[in-house]
Amino acid sequence: MSAIVLGLFDSVLGAGMGIVGGAVLMTIMKFRGDSTFVDVHVIWPVIFGLVLVGLLSAVVAALVPARAVASQVTLAALKSGRTAEAVSKRTPRIGLLLLLLSGISLAAGVTTALLQGRSAEASQWLLITAGLVAFGTIALIGGLICLTGKIVTLLTSHSAWLPVPFRLAARDSARNRSRKVPAIAAVLAAASLSGALIVLTSSFMQQASDMHQWRFNLYQAAVALEKTETVDTQVGPDSWTTSDMKMVEIDPEPVTAAVQQIFGPELKQQVIAGTPSSAACHVNEFKAEQQGLDPANVRYPSWILQEPPENRCAMGEDFRPKDLNDWRCSGPMSQGGPHDVVPAVVVGGEAELKALLGRTPSAAALKTLKEGGVVVTNKVFMTDETSAALIMYDRNEPWRLGAGNGYQEGSAYLRTQYNPITTHALQAVLEEPDRPLDFFGVVSAETAAKVKMPVVDRGLLLTSPQAPKPETDGQLRKCLGGADRRRVLLAI
Repeated sequence: MSAIVLGLFDSVLGAGMGIVGGAVLMTIMKFRGDSTFVDVHVIWPVIFGLVLVGLLSAVVAALVPARAVASQVTLAALKSGRTAEAVSKRTPRIGLLLLLLSGISLAAGVTTALLQGRSAEASQWLLITAGLVAFGTIALIGGLICLTGKIVTLLTSHSAWLPVPFRLAARDSARNRSRKVPAIAAVLAAASLSGALIVLTSSFMQQASDMHQWRFNLYQAAVALEKTETVDTQVGPDSWTTSDMKMVEIDPEPVTAAVQQIFGPELKQQVIAGTPSSAACHVNEFKAEQQGLDPANVRYPSWILQEPPENRCAMGEDFRPKDLNDWRCSGPMSQGGPHDVVPAVVVGGEAELKALLGRTPSAAALKTLKEGGVVVTNKVFMTDETSAALIMYDRNEPWRLGAGNGYQEGSAYLRTQYNPITTHALQAVLEEPDRPLDFFGVVSAETAAKVKMPVVDRGLLLTSPQAPKPETDGQLRKCLGGADRRRVLLAI
């Protein structure tokens, strides 16, 4: 009964402290301008599950030693406060059996994970693998609890070399195991459970960190300078039809003035230009459909850097990299593609390059821009050590996710391959940004004109010298409501 009361109290207290600590941490992160978490939400089913696990751990930790104490002869036990009867031989045997089952279960779980971890059926084995590992962990804790008495005896029998106070404490522990074993077992169970939860939490946090897609550098935000507008007409109670769609370019000057009022003169602003976004392609397709033409026949050229076949990420059957440390599977453009604010290939000079990199570009990068080359963000787009291929392709042409692999649903690492219409070999230099941002590289306006690449203003990049205040995001959205409040993207 004491184990139930103490276990429930400690579990509820720990859950409460965790909720309060998490809320405080989220508030501090939001105050510093980190928008990783939009708001604080307590996942009550998970909290209740953790409380239940803590309660069960306390009960298991107290059950075995309590049964051992209950089986003693009361009068003989009271004579000297020592264990009166011979220790049961059944408990150590149960402990050894649990350790054996734990070893078999953990070995089976690890083997299953290794054999199925790289296959397309890995997700189907996930519950089995997790169940084996969980059962093995619980059996391991139970086995160690059952063997706690033997472990105490073994350790205390080799304590002759210790100082006198420690030898007396060891002798007392050996002679009064009914008092020592419950405390040691409780600590063992609590430490094992805490360790398992810490490892699980760390694994999830590391996975979230590895899979996070950076859109901008820290303390940066961007406002889109082009958007689509539609004319919608209601044709029924719950039915609408779109009769017109067009692209609207937003003048960056009023946006700059509005933002300056919020952030002050310390805010750095930079217009980012490049090829038109995919929204322009949708507008052309809509107009073609309105004219009775097949939207699939609309040609819309786009520009990217070509990825040499030898630089493609080697994928496994589970659509994930065979080697997560492979340089071909990491860095900018390794997980996904460009978004609507920063174009795939940015057109600009030193100012644009500095704003995107988050630091001052190297002299080699500036020299390459002036000489008509391209500054590449990822080594995988380099044809060799000094050159890269800028290609024009048609968005409506068939595409694939890599030669020989076919279309792979859900692949986040294999970059799309397109059939080039034109190819321009350019001098190139590698200049990786501070974060793996999703754009191929930067070319000068002269180079863009030379290869006949259309250029429009895509976004206004805002860089703050320090973390913005919590209310800044709301003020920014309200202030820019006339421009496009849906496209205010804060960096995280």
